[in-house]
Amino acid sequence: MIRFDTEFPSLLEGFELETLEAHPHSTYALSRELSLIYLNPAWFRFADENAGEPAISKRFGVGTPVGAAIPEPLREFYSDAYQRTLQTGGIWHHEYECSSPGVYRRYHQTVYPFHNRGGLLVVNSLVQEQPHSPETHAASPPHENRYTGPEGLIIQCCHCRRVQRAAEPDLWDWVPAWVKRMPLKATAGICPICYEYYWTHRAQPG
Repeated sequence: MIRFDTEFPSLLEGFELETLEAHPHSTYALSRELSLIYLNPAWFRFADENAGEPAISKRFGVGTPVGAAIPEPLREFYSDAYQRTLQTGGIWHHEYECSSPGVYRRYHQTVYPFHNRGGLLVVNSLVQEQPHSPETHAASPPHENRYTGPEGLIIQCCHCRRVQRAAEPDLWDWVPAWVKRMPLKATAGICPICYEYYWTHRAQPG
């Protein structure tokens, strides 16, 4: 498995490859064009532990535009933030949720521009992990009739992973069975609360 391209080592001024390799959470690097040029071992380990392999390795290897790995509702947000980081030379910080069916997980993403802004290093670190609270994550069963909309699709928030009710579109439920494995007819959306987080209170590089 190729985990970095020939350009990557020359960008590592100020960073040690051994440190990136040993980081326990997903770490990757991007070219100026925002294509993947490095993936650390934890990238693949996380994918494997969360039922993402072998699809992740096949679809999102070195050379893939990072936007292809980001759900469409959030693609512009991350693309804009990465581009601003390249342009300003500042460091960007961002927190996001990446939960499993039984565990709430919050990560902190730190994006560093390489020397001469030749690309970006993206380091993800786990900052909170705990069992889901019954008050905030009451489990709903995966009843397709309840969640399948008029176009035959089930809409799942690409950030918090809640699922939109078809007859009550303002309500989004926690359906752990579909966090573990999305139904075939699912599509990515974004719930109102996560929309506010990403598009109203977006963080700026600095």
